[in-house]
Amino acid sequence: MSTRLEAGDGRGRQKKRDEQLRRKLENEIKKRPGAVGQTKQSQKKLTGSVLVLKPLPPTTMHCSTSVLDAAQYMTAHRADCVLVLDDNGGVSGIFTAKDLAIKVVGEGRDHRNLAIGDIMTSNPICTDINTTAIDALNLMVTRSFRHLPVIDEEGEIVGVLDITKCFYDAMNRLERAYDSSRKLHEALEGVKSELGSVQPAQITNYVQALKERTAGPTLAELVDAERPPVFVDVRTTVSEAAVVMKENHTTSVLVTDKSEEIVGIFTTKDIVLRVLANSIEPSKCSVIRVMTPRPDSAPTTMSIQEALRKMHDGHYLNLPVTNEQEGAVVGVVDVLRLVYATLEQINTMSSSDNNSDGPAWNKFWMSLEDDGTESVGSSILAGSRADTMLSDASATELAQFSMGEQPIDITRPATSSEIRPEDSLSRTGMREEPSQITSFSFKFKAPTGRVNRIVVNPQEGIAAFRQAIAAKLTPAELRDVGGLGAVVDDVVSGGFAVSYIDDDGDPVSIMSSHDVIDAVISASNNNLSRADVILHHVDEHPIVQQPIDWVPYAVGAAAAVAIAAFILGRK
Repeated sequence: MSTRLEAGDGRGRQKKRDEQLRRKLENEIKKRPGAVGQTKQSQKKLTGSVLVLKPLPPTTMHCSTSVLDAAQYMTAHRADCVLVLDDNGGVSGIFTAKDLAIKVVGEGRDHRNLAIGDIMTSNPICTDINTTAIDALNLMVTRSFRHLPVIDEEGEIVGVLDITKCFYDAMNRLERAYDSSRKLHEALEGVKSELGSVQPAQITNYVQALKERTAGPTLAELVDAERPPVFVDVRTTVSEAAVVMKENHTTSVLVTDKSEEIVGIFTTKDIVLRVLANSIEPSKCSVIRVMTPRPDSAPTTMSIQEALRKMHDGHYLNLPVTNEQEGAVVGVVDVLRLVYATLEQINTMSSSDNNSDGPAWNKFWMSLEDDGTESVGSSILAGSRADTMLSDASATELAQFSMGEQPIDITRPATSSEIRPEDSLSRTGMREEPSQITSFSFKFKAPTGRVNRIVVNPQEGIAAFRQAIAAKLTPAELRDVGGLGAVVDDVVSGGFAVSYIDDDGDPVSIMSSHDVIDAVISASNNNLSRADVILHHVDEHPIVQQPIDWVPYAVGAAAAVAIAAFILGRK
């Protein structure tokens, strides 16, 4: 069997159809006389409590709600989990999209005459708002929960924790630590040259240790030869595919054509979104109609961290893994498996710390409570009791790291007069109120390479922004990028795509008025007088120019971390 994956643009078209269905269902649900479900906003976060993890607004339904109504509501509101209420308003159960697919379609039950109370998991474990964030997360890890309801003192639901969301929030910090380690290692030669002397062995050893410990496992370590990928034919019905998923304890199957080439992937999420919510009879629908065509894939050499980022950015939960030499699919990994594998990696990385209390991933979870305001460097030092270490370092030892005429005093915080406009610290909190920005410049290239500049009022919204861009294009250029399209409910529908580059160097689509303002704020916070945007066809990825070599500018930062490394090496 050939299991080679090919690229295609069918995913983009399928995504558009999914969004159209969501909007249609949302409008239909609003017109119904009775409420199918309810999504409440969470309370304000409390420092130190589970609410610092920003639980998702809870979606609730009465136990008598039909499976069909539940599937449509979940699709319209992008809900993965629903809490089931009894007649007294208490939580009596919980169910997910997987339950709808496996317990209904996979067991051949009629979704039109079935209540959610018949498929829910009864009496779910909950946590209260006074529980610490660490305790709640450790409960989810040790019990392999993806969702954990949060209740207040009166037993009222205030939110639902999703471990994948919590993990991605914390992973952003982990990625910055990985990036800092890589940059430090690559800039070390520049630091040595700038300092004019060979650094102590402690620094080199420290950097090498960082590189080795943050390399991380790859997908090859998760591919199990005893659990090969599951395949179905394009003519397989949705009902039959659901049975295959249930029998193989999986949430996805790969779809092959007559020549046994992989043409798509079909998941439990697709069953809910494209079949049940769309009122399609599972036994009369083949998977080729509702699958995701030409699925994205990853080689076995890709790190788990890279795979998680790929899945997060692509908004999918299952990822086929291919053999790099032959391109054959050797397995499929899901997001939960990657999350737990990464947590195990973190546990292994910290296992040498004999003074740590509790699971090693506690330090990882604790980064969430910093609310993104603390730098990676300060987090590392704080975790190593930096104050004690710094007090033990002599002035003579620190003097060898001085790169200027004045000695470096790292035991005294800088005052406001010492922070220059170009320093990163001076940019903290510089974000201007969006309502105060009434005129801003944007620059973009037409398909023919011509550079254009427009000046717009961000407050006028996405429609005015796109009209200004279209006015700079010739009719032929406008056709090349997909036309003007339309704006429906302040969201772009069809037409050309526009993206800006965020602070991490990633392209971000400008699809709404809020995105226009975000692009302006991002440029303003980087002291730019204009925002450079990329105009491209919606089915094409924006081409991002390579950034300027950062190494010369990283010397100072690397030297600062080298100081910490030297002090750590003395211990």
